[in-house]
Amino acid sequence: MKIKFTIPGKAQPKQRPRVTRRGTYTPKETLQAEARIVALARQAMQGQRPLEGAVTLSVTIFRAIPKGFGHKKRSLAVSGIVRPATRPDLDNCVKLVKDSIGPCIRDDAQVVTLCASKHYSSSSERIEVTIETL
Repeated sequence: MKIKFTIPGKAQPKQRPRVTRRGTYTPKETLQAEARIVALARQAMQGQRPLEGAVTLSVTIFRAIPKGFGHKKRSLAVSGIVRPATRPDLDNCVKLVKDSIGPCIRDDAQVVTLCASKHYSSSSERIEVTIETL
């Protein structure tokens, strides 16, 4: 079985928990992003039960092409030759997605194969997520 959904907007990394004298808390931006992804994952499931067993998770992040790119570099970015080696970190973005796909899988330990990449997009910024049983 294969589940696919798209998270519109800029990729956001999972932020580290903050420790204060009053205790530890997760930053508000991370909580909001996780809630948004959970809602999209739940919608993609269409009422089905979470996947069982080992799964493959594919996360593809599409970033906007910077305005400072010239014509030649812009065409290289569209074709995939030039890729975004900038923040946010790929692994932190994947962690946010992985921790938020609870409606699709019972436990993120089910992910046995992980494929993640960043690309430039001439259309819209987004994250495309695919979860597939092995």
